[in-house]
Amino acid sequence: MNSLIRVCRFFSLLLLLPSLAWGMDQIPSNPPVPMEPVEFIDVARPRPNDPANRRVAPAIPTGWGFALFSPDSQSVATVSVADGAESKGEVLVWNVADLKPGSRFESPHRIAVVGISPEGKRIAIGPQGPQSGLPIIDLTTGQMAQTLPGPVARTNLVVWSPDGKQLVLGSSTDKTIRVWNVAEKKFIKAYEPDAARLLAIGFAKSGSLLAAGVPAKDREGLVIFDVVAGQVLKTLKGHKELIETATFSGDASRLASAGWDASIRVWDIETSKETAVMKGHKKGIRSLSMSTNGNRLISSNERELKLWNGEKQELLGDLGDENAGAKFVAMSPDGAWAVSIARDGTARLWDVEKKQIKGILDRDPVAMTAAQAATTSPAVADPASPAAGEAPEPEAIQSLAYSRDGKWIALAREDGRISIRHAANGKVARELDGFLDVASCVTFSQDSQRIAAGSFDKTIRVWNVTTGDLLAELKGHTNWVFAVAFSPDGLTLASGGYDKTVKLWNLADAKETTTLLGHTAGVRSVAFAAGREQLISGSADRTAIVWNLADGEPLAKLKGHTAAVRAIAISPDGATVATASEDATIKLWQTADWTERISIAGPEGVMFWCLAFSPAGRTLAAGAFDGTVKLYDPSDGRERQSLRGPTEAITAVAFAPDTHEIVAGSVDKSLRRWKAAGVATSVAVTGTAPAAASTERPVSPNPDKPAELNAAEAITAFQGRTLQIEEPISSLTFNQEGTRLVVGGGAYRAAGSLQLWNVTDLQVIWKSRTFRFGIPAVAISPDEKQIAMGTFADHFLRLFAVDTGEQSKEVRGHRGKIHAMAWSPDGKRFATASLDREIKLWDAATYKEIKTLVGHTDFVFSIAFSSDGKRLLSGSADRTARLWDLNSGLEVFQLTGHQGGIQQAVFAKDESLIACASSDGTARIYEGSTGHFLLTLRGHLNKLECIAFSPNGQLIVTGSSDKTLRFWNPASGTELLKLTQMGIVRAVGFTPDGKYLASGGDDKTVKLWDVPLIESIALITPVH
Repeated sequence: MNSLIRVCRFFSLLLLLPSLAWGMDQIPSNPPVPMEPVEFIDVARPRPNDPANRRVAPAIPTGWGFALFSPDSQSVATVSVADGAESKGEVLVWNVADLKPGSRFESPHRIAVVGISPEGKRIAIGPQGPQSGLPIIDLTTGQMAQTLPGPVARTNLVVWSPDGKQLVLGSSTDKTIRVWNVAEKKFIKAYEPDAARLLAIGFAKSGSLLAAGVPAKDREGLVIFDVVAGQVLKTLKGHKELIETATFSGDASRLASAGWDASIRVWDIETSKETAVMKGHKKGIRSLSMSTNGNRLISSNERELKLWNGEKQELLGDLGDENAGAKFVAMSPDGAWAVSIARDGTARLWDVEKKQIKGILDRDPVAMTAAQAATTSPAVADPASPAAGEAPEPEAIQSLAYSRDGKWIALAREDGRISIRHAANGKVARELDGFLDVASCVTFSQDSQRIAAGSFDKTIRVWNVTTGDLLAELKGHTNWVFAVAFSPDGLTLASGGYDKTVKLWNLADAKETTTLLGHTAGVRSVAFAAGREQLISGSADRTAIVWNLADGEPLAKLKGHTAAVRAIAISPDGATVATASEDATIKLWQTADWTERISIAGPEGVMFWCLAFSPAGRTLAAGAFDGTVKLYDPSDGRERQSLRGPTEAITAVAFAPDTHEIVAGSVDKSLRRWKAAGVATSVAVTGTAPAAASTERPVSPNPDKPAELNAAEAITAFQGRTLQIEEPISSLTFNQEGTRLVVGGGAYRAAGSLQLWNVTDLQVIWKSRTFRFGIPAVAISPDEKQIAMGTFADHFLRLFAVDTGEQSKEVRGHRGKIHAMAWSPDGKRFATASLDREIKLWDAATYKEIKTLVGHTDFVFSIAFSSDGKRLLSGSADRTARLWDLNSGLEVFQLTGHQGGIQQAVFAKDESLIACASSDGTARIYEGSTGHFLLTLRGHLNKLECIAFSPNGQLIVTGSSDKTLRFWNPASGTELLKLTQMGIVRAVGFTPDGKYLASGGDDKTVKLWDVPLIESIALITPVH
């Protein structure tokens, strides 16, 4: 009877499961080139019922992230920070005198940095990601005044020249400084100082543009660059640990720096001498700001907020109460005012002379006066959890290629993946997961059998398209690889890198054969000339070079562009070469004598990122910064058609071999397709196709999607039971029998309690007192007599008696909040992991520290003992998981590859596998004995919060900020089932017998799921 009921439930469930059918039309392997079409139409028809096409509304910002005073100190701009996968930013300008809000500007994207012009009427907003723009806002109206095309990576510094005519953008991501003429919308030049991080930019009295940065090989040092001259002027030594922040005085004659050694150091730029060392902080300094004359400074960390007299080199006092702190501080140019922003996003305006709060800049927006602020909650909240687990960046398409046989489209994405799709229907056929950084370029061989791609990790990889086998890994570039191209015979691969070189590789033995030297800046594009022993390369030095491959010497240098040459395309007949530049022009060169034939200007200075000739050569497609694809007649440069695409820059464009389709990729991670007018369209591809496992081994593609249920359907289908916790849930764990559940309530900024529940009758046994902030760490001892917990409120480990719920012990030793705790299997020891980057091992009988495991360079979020208690697995915000030998205290191996912090790392029960969940939105699976990478689980739309293996090893479950639980096959990496929840899923755990799964999160409930029933459905669902 029970079996019959189960079968009935199963078939009832099938009626709930959505399905998606994909066409499998075949394209001839070598289609002829028909008469070229003259008009294309967008075939990306909206499909409202397709979840891949549903746009999520941007999250509303939850607080201020940073602030900036106007040059006259009369106003201050506060900039918001948003939570969630989709984030929008906001700038609000306040009048300092009366705290009244003025102009306001909203951005659809997160805002990382801003700069106010010298006259105080314009504000520049730094770009967030690769190939995005630089908006300039008119502060009198709050409206967009103009947009300048931005750098190739996100910007962390924006500085105006004293006369307001130039705008300087600095990026620690691509280590470049770019200068623009604002009035003319003209890019002047890109500079590449040799620094690991750029900390400050300033204009000296002499007019020199100076930059301060951390050198690549000495993280405690500072170097001062003359940006235009390209020279290192000074090397400043004094700090003992990592330098976190630096700021120039108004005339760039002085520099103040601060960092993890808790000191502030002031330097005279002309003499290179350290003129002051100010100490008083107990912990490392995270933010620092200085008045124009250098006489007033403000500094902060999560616990301290201090005001300094730079002239007398002394501490003026602490601002706020004990344990007051700020994640960001700003000093007004005249030194009269300061703004501090707490970890909860609250912005406070301080009167520096009085060392008192003038008011709170409230986001409502209604500013509170000091008197009003006094009646509110305490001035400064306890710091929340670190921002290490922020949402992953969007998977912007950096490059794409159409195979010559018409079967495949390949995408190179910002997250390091190469995605191969069926050209007929857009369905993902294979994901190649080989790079540790941005996948910047991709191309097919002439026979469509191989695919090559380059990456910001300085490597190039070549795969077999059919099997996905890695054929070669090419190493030799010393900086980012930006371009790759197969020779017509397929025997040679050319590559261009930011190390200013072009390299040629023999693919038969995967060896470098030639390095072509001649460019004076990074190489952005390469292309072989058909039927010629020639190669053309384009560079940030504003030129393209034609190389004679017979002797490796330059044959011609194409000059005329006034900014970096980003793209090159060669007409099929080899008679014309097209170059696209950041100067917003396309130039057509005739190869007979290498002279310029035509110059095409983009509309209103809009630059082009990419180029492609049609197979017949009668159309030139250009992808533009404004999200359009322009079609030109290469015979006369006349624009034929403008195809409206995504809202952000087009980064890659290609024609289908039969000429009747154009595909384009964008920063907004969409793939847009246009068909020739009058041609039947089979599919429309917008957004991201269904997720598939990404592995380095062959994966058999399958068009079926995993089973998918919403919250209500999931509860019904899988007999889910709900515990009403009445608090957000940060952590949970079962006892050995699976009869009791320990729940850690609260969140980063929300109060919570420790609770013990009876799983059988769903009743709470006891509930502790309420703690100021949430409880991210809970663990029950093997003898089930004690429960240990750590909170976001302090640095202590607390132990409670299981039978009474009374606190029995408090263990101290960490310098940061305890984020994870685990008992050894025999109960004789326990381990704690903290935001102080340390892991401590303790004696469970005496509560004495046994040893400290040191190695992680950022917050440690998770720990887990091996079954024999001899090893410990840890996961950290430093993007690594580490396996430790507890006898020696040494690392056994590191698990690397994630692009974001590791939120949790866990063993399979038999320890044959290790799984890591990351803030980059993926999980990675490794061999447990060797640490060898096996595969990547992809599908979540936001950061992963938690992960667990089922005790029988048949399932992996992940919880995410995208409000879903997902179930995976750990052997193949296939997604089997997705359950949508009502809030972020922050914790998951199986009972030791594998009968139940508990999940909890921001919806203030714990769900108990019937695991055998889930397995009966998930494990027979067709795989990808």
